[in-house]
Amino acid sequence: MPRRRGQQRLMAMSLHSANDPVVSASQTTSPLTKVVALWAPRQFLTSTGIDVKGLLSDVNRKVEQRGFILWDGQILVHPISATEWLDEIFEGDHPFEPIAKRQWESEQKAYFGLENPYQMCEDRAIYTQSHIVARVPDSYLAPTERIAAILHGEKDEYYFYCTCHQADVVYTTHRRLLCMGCGALHVVLREPVLIPPKQLLSTQDWIDLFDDGGTRRDEPVDLSILDFQDVENSETIWTTEQWADAKHRFIFFARSSPEVIEEAIRGTEADASIFLEAGFRLAATSPPPAHQIAPDSVDISLIENASHCLEDGVSSYLESRKRSSELVSAVPLIYRAIELLLKARLEELDPAGLSDHPNNPTVILRLAAAGVCLPEDERGHINQLRRMRNSLQHGTASLNHRQGLTMCRNALLFVDRFVSDELGLWLGDALAPDDWYQLLAIPQINQRAERNIGPRLDAIGKDPNASIARCERCKRDTVVRPHPKTGSSCIFCGHIPVSSGKGE
Repeated sequence: MPRRRGQQRLMAMSLHSANDPVVSASQTTSPLTKVVALWAPRQFLTSTGIDVKGLLSDVNRKVEQRGFILWDGQILVHPISATEWLDEIFEGDHPFEPIAKRQWESEQKAYFGLENPYQMCEDRAIYTQSHIVARVPDSYLAPTERIAAILHGEKDEYYFYCTCHQADVVYTTHRRLLCMGCGALHVVLREPVLIPPKQLLSTQDWIDLFDDGGTRRDEPVDLSILDFQDVENSETIWTTEQWADAKHRFIFFARSSPEVIEEAIRGTEADASIFLEAGFRLAATSPPPAHQIAPDSVDISLIENASHCLEDGVSSYLESRKRSSELVSAVPLIYRAIELLLKARLEELDPAGLSDHPNNPTVILRLAAAGVCLPEDERGHINQLRRMRNSLQHGTASLNHRQGLTMCRNALLFVDRFVSDELGLWLGDALAPDDWYQLLAIPQINQRAERNIGPRLDAIGKDPNASIARCERCKRDTVVRPHPKTGSSCIFCGHIPVSSGKGE
């Protein structure tokens, strides 16, 4: 799910004219491509498929004569080439029910530049579920149109996603909202919104700045944010099914309780645990544009910062068993994690304890004064790691391979104890499952893990919806399925069993 974000007040200034037409001007070639579904009237069906040529000819005739309003409110104004169709979905002649006739009066005529576009409800009885998927030769933006803001649920602390699953819906200088991920129009507003006059982007600017292969994706962007609440109830002259569906989804996920959301997504594609159990793995994607341009895109607590260091530091430590050079990364990262964890505990005991930015030895002294005394051997391990970190950070360094491994191991034993005893946390929750499984080979870490999962298993055992099975990797009865409709994982070693099929 998109992460929660803080509020940010926006200044308000008018940016553009309210009477700038969108599609009546001639279009330019766009590197972005819209894809639409064209439903087939019954006369274009054969016994085994769709007469694609005949269907395209019929659609193009309507487009050229009148313009064509698709079932979802998208509007075709340019013919589709016979070479642009992508796929044929033959569903027989089962009827497809278009939505009711849309209002088309002076506002719509003036804005879209069409007198009386064809609507599918005019031939309601002839449309079937069979359809083709085709590319549309329309640019996302009109030649004079620019992106003025990104639509974002800043006040609701939730990203606004198009039905194409991209959080790329923008507000343009033609007073409309559209998705730069798929090109779908969402809304045309009756009046322009008031937004700060910051940077304006062309289609090519957007590609260069936000596409994964963009040539300017590392440059700063000073684009405005348009909050969803500022347009949620605005008067419109045109809306589409994409807007209705995306708005419904946003309101549900942004404003429902975690319990309601958990219940709603169970057994659906929104529950990632189902895909993980089926053998899929998470793939990294670029964060939403609204996240990228936020002043606090990276807003991290002491504990979160330490978790990131531990995750990378442990990976480097485990890799250094085979490649000594990885110690150059493991030592500083693990030491930094220790510094942050000690500071987090001091801050809990004394909120002003970090106000003068104390170094690590001072933090340890202040913790002792507050009643958190580290054993002498742990202080020795930390000091040894600190000296090696300083050597690596400030100049040349030389260390024995085995000595480096021992330093890292001792440091991780301290972390494992400290986070459990002093912060009420568990090291296993911070690490990648495969890395954690390797650490469990260390007896002290394994024993503490056994103690940590005991209360968790007891609580799970009291839930009538949950089930517990044996883990094929660690050979413990610790694979938990929180609900029959969710995926499962081992709470001890992190293993996710891949199902051969659940029968549903």
